[in-house]
Amino acid sequence: MFVRISRTSLVLLSLLAITGGCGQRSAPNNEEPAAPVLTAFGDFAFQIPHDWFIARTNTPQTQAFFVHLGEDGQVPDGIFKVDVGTPVLPTILATAQEFAGDDGKLTEGLKVAGADAIQVETPSETNHRPRVIVVCQHNDKLYLIMGSREGKLDLNGPLEQVLSTWQWAD
Repeated sequence: MFVRISRTSLVLLSLLAITGGCGQRSAPNNEEPAAPVLTAFGDFAFQIPHDWFIARTNTPQTQAFFVHLGEDGQVPDGIFKVDVGTPVLPTILATAQEFAGDDGKLTEGLKVAGADAIQVETPSETNHRPRVIVVCQHNDKLYLIMGSREGKLDLNGPLEQVLSTWQWAD
């Protein structure tokens, strides 16, 4: 005796037969973790930190601009940007001191993908003045990696991710 099976039942049975092994565990992956996905911005590239989003800017010297959205999902509570230009002051130290002003602290001896760099930290708690600035020079261009925040958003983790994944195009 034959049992009649509807088309719907037949399709479902076929799918079940095909996908039957999909729920099985795979063998452990002993491979190296994948390299970070870098976003290129002309002369350089780096990994955009998690929960930060690339934004557009209309200033020609700003080659990279990305934001962290606040609780409302509309207004940024954190901003990072990279400005690139011709050095105006004779050294990166002089540039860093200018950004530090009277209330900023300098940390010398940093490297950005092999290029000497100086970090400036200010007491700013708003997006109107950078909280952190990393000043470096590469191939006669000045690079200013700047981060600001509204309130207590952590900038150290995202800055470390940018700096540790930074690569020059040349």
